Amino acid sequence: MNSGDPSEYKLDQFLDGTMSPKEAAQFKDGCDARTLQESTELQSEIDESLGRLLSGFELNEQEIIDQFVESKSTIVTNAKPETGGMARRTWIQIAVAASLVLASSLGIWNFWTPRQVAVGFTPAPLAGIYVDSVSRGFSPYYNCEDDTRFANTFSRKLGQPMALMDMPANCKMLGISTLGGISRNTIAMLCVVDQQNVLVFVDRDGEPGIATAIANESDLNVFVERKNGLIFCEVTPHDSAKMIEFFEFIDN
Repeated sequence: MNSGDPSEYKLDQFLDGTMSPKEAAQFKDGCDARTLQESTELQSEIDESLGRLLSGFELNEQEIIDQFVESKSTIVTNAKPETGGMARRTWIQIAVAASLVLASSLGIWNFWTPRQVAVGFTPAPLAGIYVDSVSRGFSPYYNCEDDTRFANTFSRKLGQPMALMDMPANCKMLGISTLGGISRNTIAMLCVVDQQNVLVFVDRDGEPGIATAIANESDLNVFVERKNGLIFCEVTPHDSAKMIEFFEFIDN
């Protein structure tokens, strides 16, 4: 199916979570359930494979991925099928190809003697990620205004869709970034509470990197709560958690 096919374009919008709740429901009702499930699972595998490939480089690979996803998402969102805008999977294929070229240039991909390349993820203290995020401008790669995309991000990464409850005026969710921390699936949300920067990290409870991630040798506070198999870590200058209570689980 070529990138100018309207049905391909709509599938890309659905997988990206850029449809409104009404559009997503209509699209889902009009699709073959098995085909849609296979497409969703395939997309998740592609995204995770790309993350694993880049995670072994001595670079800020997550920032590279985030910048690519942000640029790709903007292009896919603004493109029209009839104008020949490239589909989501086309951009992912470009990213995969680019990552392979990068791997080759760094000398870690042996084309002449194929072998298994060992890649891994190193947990990082969440307080340190907070400090780094603030120094880089405390800017998310997308905001949380789209409820469907927000829920889909949690469903894809952690297996449980989530929503944000209404918050008081002194609390604001700026958006989501994948900053690392506990595991490569950790979701980080940038917030502001009483004009102070706050980070909330969410991952599956039981991940081996939890102890390292929540270890704290800074002046910041790290508050931890566990709900429905997930762990919520709020990194904040405040003396109590202010944001975790506003996350709610929704039915699949």
